Formats: sequence, C-alpha cells, structure tokens
Amino acid sequence: MNVLLVANMVASKQAFEMLKKELEKRGHQVFPFLSAGKLEETLVTDIAPIIANSNLIVLGMSSDENLAQQELGIAKIAKENNTPYCFYGDTYSSCARPHLQQALEKAGTLFVINGEEAEKASMVFPQLKVVVSGNPTWEEFCFPKFTPKLIRHSLSIAEDEIVILVPFGKMFDINRLHLNGVIQAVDLAGGQTPNGKKIRIIASSHPGDPVEPEKYCGLVEPHQFTRIIPSALAPTLGLLPGVDLVIGSASTVGVAAAHQGISVIDFLTKKALDRLEQSTGQRTWAPCNLGASCMVTESESERELMKAILALLKDPTSMRERQKAVYPAPTKIGAAVEIMADTIKQLAQEIT
Repeated sequence: MNVLLVANMVASKQAFEMLKKELEKRGHQVFPFLSAGKLEETLVTDIAPIIANSNLIVLGMSSDENLAQQELGIAKIAKENNTPYCFYGDTYSSCARPHLQQALEKAGTLFVINGEEAEKASMVFPQLKVVVSGNPTWEEFCFPKFTPKLIRHSLSIAEDEIVILVPFGKMFDINRLHLNGVIQAVDLAGGQTPNGKKIRIIASSHPGDPVEPEKYCGLVEPHQFTRIIPSALAPTLGLLPGVDLVIGSASTVGVAAAHQGISVIDFLTKKALDRLEQSTGQRTWAPCNLGASCMVTESESERELMKAILALLKDPTSMRERQKAVYPAPTKIGAAVEIMADTIKQLAQEIT
C-alpha cells in the first residue's frame, strides 16, 4: 500500500516520522512530505503525481492557516481523485480549527489524542471515523534523555537557584510580550524567592520561528539572570529535566513538563489569546481546565503572575497530583503509532 504523509508543523512532522518507520516495518511504501513549521517552496501541483499514486493520505492539522494550505490543497486533490484521506490531530481542539472545517467534513478518518477530543470531534463531524490513537511524541515525554544534574551543569545553574523556562512559539510579537511579562513578574519578586533563592529565566526559541534569537536580545540585556537559548543549540524539550517551572503560552512544552511533574503556568497575553482563539475557536487551554497547568492572563497583571510563580515554587504538590491523573505514564513507547498503523491496515483492507 502506498501511503502519503503530509505535515507542515514540528509536532506532526515528528509524529509522522515515527509513523513512517512503523508503516515501512509492516511493508507499506511511504512518501513523506514533512516540514518543521515553515512555508515550503514545494507546490501541491508538484506532487500531484504522488497524490494520484497514493492509496491513502494522512494529513497533519496545522494551526496556522497559511501553513495549512499545503495540507488543504492535497486534501482537495485527493477528494477530486477519490483517494481516501485522514487527519491527525496532535493536540487539543485540533478539530475546532476554523480553516480545517470544510476538509474535515470530507475526510474519512481522524486520529485524536484522547477520548474527550474524540467526543468533541464526533459531535461536530458524525460522518468521521474517529480513532483515539494518542500522540506518539507525547509517550516519550515521561522518559527524558538527560538528568537534572547534567542539564543544570550545562547551563551553569547552581543547585540553590530556581530556573524558569519560557518556551517561545513561532510569532515574534507574542514571544516578546510573553517574555517581557515574565521578566516583569520576576522583577516584582525581587529576582528571588521569599527564602532567598535566585530566579533565573531561560527562554528557548522555537524551531519554526523565522526570527533570529538575536532579535530578542534587547529584552534580556538589562536582566543579568535572563538568557535565550536557540533551539539549534539545545532543543527546548531537552532542557525540561533541569528546570523548576515552565511558563508557556498554550505550548506543547507545557504538556511535556506536566508529563514530567514540572509545575506549569500558561501566561496568555491578549495577542496570545487572540491567536489561540483563531487556531482553536476557544480562549481557554485544556491543560489549565484540567488542573495540569495554571492559567494567568495579561489582564490579570504581572503581579498576579508573580503570585502564581511564588505559590507554585513554594508548594507544587496539588498541581503534580493533577498532572499524574491527567497524564498517566504510558505502558510502553510506540503504542500510538501501532494504533495508527493498525487503523491504516484496516483502511487498506476496505479500499481493496
């Protein structure tokens, strides 16, 4: 069976790379068109022959409407060719993205991360076969590759210092406001916890961010305890074992931190909330609703963010209990791609 995999976001790209290996192991021929969140020069028409020769197409669900055009264009050609296609939702509320609604109505199968997402999808798209596969990359979150001691040593962080990780997204304006808010909140705390531990802020760039990390330097230069680490130097997820708190903005990094029992705050500026609503149709973030993260909005001020920071650093117990309940450790690595591959096998039998 010929399977075409198409993704234009980092998360779905990583998941499809894992799926590709599983499908090839089972004897399928796989054609991957995978990108890391950047507009590609490859036109949909350029790969039309591959689309025509594919028995099944699996598409990612890019949150950015511009990045999704390649996925949507291929879905359109697939429908014209009567080639079955399915979507893979790698995170919360993927099926609520406004720019994907028409394509989802014509799709055959949708892979989602959990039962709640399946229920929501089935209510809106009753014609879809919704499969709870989970996210292949999330399975690895519980098994970090590096120790806290190694990470902190590589970052020159003392044992008695507190590290706050600020993961960037792909949009400069949102990142700038986000980091500035965190810096101001830490400044309000005097740069330390009530018991005198110094607080260091580490911002990590997103691999899909077109802006060079140097552009953020003006924000951090006046703050000796703030630094920016390019993703090319150290992937954000690799830093997690060495940090005490993550302050994200509806980020997958926050989900990864929650899997590892690290306290998480989702600090959402107005621009971030607008972006979240644009991509999901909602102004809330599921991990916050589930208690795996604490949500603080820009309207609540940097002082409220400071209070949330100090409260979680003082006692993270309640949040960690919720995180364990929301994100139980997987029984094995590879379960998600096995479910996806099994479903593809069933679809292949239906096609033939």
